[in-house]
Amino acid sequence: MNLGREGLEFAVRDITAGVPEKRHDVAILMEVLEHIPVDEAVAFLRGVAQQIVHGGFLLLTVPHENKPVEYKHFRHFSVSALMAALNADFDVLEVVPFERRCLSMRLLGFMLGNRYFLLNHRGLLKAAYSYYKRHLFPCADEGECQRLFVVARVR
Repeated sequence: MNLGREGLEFAVRDITAGVPEKRHDVAILMEVLEHIPVDEAVAFLRGVAQQIVHGGFLLLTVPHENKPVEYKHFRHFSVSALMAALNADFDVLEVVPFERRCLSMRLLGFMLGNRYFLLNHRGLLKAAYSYYKRHLFPCADEGECQRLFVVARVR
């Protein structure tokens, strides 16, 4: 979606294969860490840290262990498990639980897409997103969330 935009650089490489020539200010791992085998996670996170300048940031989201582990996921995380995984290379600045676990969330997911139909009406999608953002996205605590968002700084 962002090809051709100024100031953006995309690269494909094995981040566990040593220190890169160029480091970046920020790394974003959106729904990635759960796809890394548990025995490879330490090397993977160390590789991510090596891609970021000292003092740079990691932004990441993962499914919470409140959700059942899904196909192609090796694990889901609690706040304490995620903190332990990041502790070797990062200082965690903020952890935000989000996306409430509730019947309304399941119904909204079903309404948006299922094996019978896919909702694509612009007005209804806007209303559904507005409801989600206002009522289902925020969580009071870890016990009611489905996902975690983390801001961390490389040591």
